[in-house]
Amino acid sequence: MLIIKKIDFIKTVYDDSLSHKIFSIATIEFTNAPPIVGALLYWKRNTNPKKLVNKQGEFKFYFDEGVAEYYASVKFPQHTRLTEDERRELSFLLLEERGTIGSYSLMGHPKGVAEQIGLRRYNIEKGFQALDFPEHFDPRIEPGHVSVIFDELHLADLQQKNPHVSKDFLRDYIPWRAKTVQQHPEEFAAYLPYIDARYVLQMNEQLSEFFIIQHLDYFREHLSFMNYAAHRTMSRFFLRYFDIDHADSAKEVAELRTSHKEDSNVLEIALYEQFSNDSPLHQMSELVKGQPAYEHFTFERGRNRWTGSEHLVTSIPSLASMRYTKRGYKKLTNKEMDGLMKMATDEQKKLLSACLELHWLSRYKKELDWSVICAYNVYLHAEFLQAHVRYVDFEALRYNMYARIDATFLTKHVRKLLLTNEPTPVLLANLDERLLNVLPDIVYDDAILMELSRFSPYIRMKILLYYIGYEHFSEPLYMFYPLH
Repeated sequence: MLIIKKIDFIKTVYDDSLSHKIFSIATIEFTNAPPIVGALLYWKRNTNPKKLVNKQGEFKFYFDEGVAEYYASVKFPQHTRLTEDERRELSFLLLEERGTIGSYSLMGHPKGVAEQIGLRRYNIEKGFQALDFPEHFDPRIEPGHVSVIFDELHLADLQQKNPHVSKDFLRDYIPWRAKTVQQHPEEFAAYLPYIDARYVLQMNEQLSEFFIIQHLDYFREHLSFMNYAAHRTMSRFFLRYFDIDHADSAKEVAELRTSHKEDSNVLEIALYEQFSNDSPLHQMSELVKGQPAYEHFTFERGRNRWTGSEHLVTSIPSLASMRYTKRGYKKLTNKEMDGLMKMATDEQKKLLSACLELHWLSRYKKELDWSVICAYNVYLHAEFLQAHVRYVDFEALRYNMYARIDATFLTKHVRKLLLTNEPTPVLLANLDERLLNVLPDIVYDDAILMELSRFSPYIRMKILLYYIGYEHFSEPLYMFYPLH
């Protein structure tokens, strides 16, 4: 057994620069083995939900078993002499010591997002100053999706379709536009009047609902052009309000469709990882829950517990997370948000009701639409609802597929929430053993299950189907829908 003498972590230097991909670096000293220097603790998006290890053979760990969109793991230096079991156990120990597993997301601020998708930062202003815009410039360039000009024939065709601009201008403008729109939306917000809204919607995958609402007049007439990646992040209310509907991603459906092939549940790992708990929560979530009995390492923490771990405790974000959302948008101060709300139209406030975080819902509770908040907001949970119960529209809350309620909240308000002889979406979305004990009967049908499958995480939907004993549901289950 290896005896750990000391663990040192490098704390925040990587928060901004790598956008939370790597959130800490560990050096582990042993009393009976050489040290391990430079173990990388990182977050990554989970692209294969059925495997307990990633392509590199590194074990996946989750904080929230209901949302398997990201996992935490540890990459050890190349020549580390540890067995697979030792690597897995030490990974958990490091993540547990670093803080609660799960407080970091993949994305960070604009620079990090650009690096994450392999883009270099582009000096938009410098390129803009080099352009000689014609008088009364119209940014609508046909065809609206063109991004790169490869030859003069293509350029000639483009100029013929856009006689209001010259070839020389198009030769400079099209590359500037393409590079600009590859950056984070906050980087090019000031240049929107010079770019076709259709092009922004088609090409930029980092668009957020909040950003679109801020610039609603700019985007309004062209929202049907929204790319699939951005579309997936929009709330149900936003999609319904603007009557936006996209065909499901064929690739995603093919990879994640529930079928009898998945029922085999063959795990590509040793029996040690096939969790003792038989519930689907453990089988499907790939979660190691609680501290295991360590078989390969001993570590007496004593008073040496790392003082930075409070930055990883649930609801206490890291420094970078305090400043940026996980999609790379700079968080507004109260003063900045007050100014925005003062200028917002009634329509914008109604749309914001579905996507604002709880801090803003509380701050502007008298200005927002609580019927929209209760039916569609993606951040609601029982504690917040109870604290604002005088504003809660329970009739609307019944239909919220994101809100997290528990048995205690349900017991208090069961008469207001429960629909008689018809499915109650919020209850189905939260169904667990405690709710099963409180509810008299579970009412569901194929229509509500199909709707839930579009707006519920893969794991949550699997759990629901297990609890209702529904084994023949063949509609696609989504791994990453929606992203928030």
